[in-house]
Amino acid sequence: MSTSEIDPTVHSDGTIFLIGGEHSDRFTGQQAFDGLVEVLDVFELTEPIEGVSHGDLWGPSLVRPSEHTYISPWVLGGEPCVEDSRVPSATLHALRVDRGLDAKGIHDLYEFLSVEAIEDALDLEARLRAA
Repeated sequence: MSTSEIDPTVHSDGTIFLIGGEHSDRFTGQQAFDGLVEVLDVFELTEPIEGVSHGDLWGPSLVRPSEHTYISPWVLGGEPCVEDSRVPSATLHALRVDRGLDAKGIHDLYEFLSVEAIEDALDLEARLRAA
């Protein structure tokens, strides 16, 4: 099936998600009655969001959110982590906010992380929290 043949429509009530013309939820296996599909909310995944201009939207890559961070579903449940480590970027953010440490102070705790990678992870967290 080519990309042009894929139906990007999702029907959902928040508990069941039907993609395209499906009648059973891929995640739960729950089946929907034929009449139920018509009363579910419809989301067109390829259509722009009404009232939001494209320039206002930002979302990180779900694999490589920044130059020195990565996301893996097998590492800390998919939390963004600093490259070549299992240190979550959120942990570095907490050290900055809660303990008042700058990138050098965090580097003193995590000597195996470069200051550049720490600053990149902190920038990512700031951008995520601002969004």
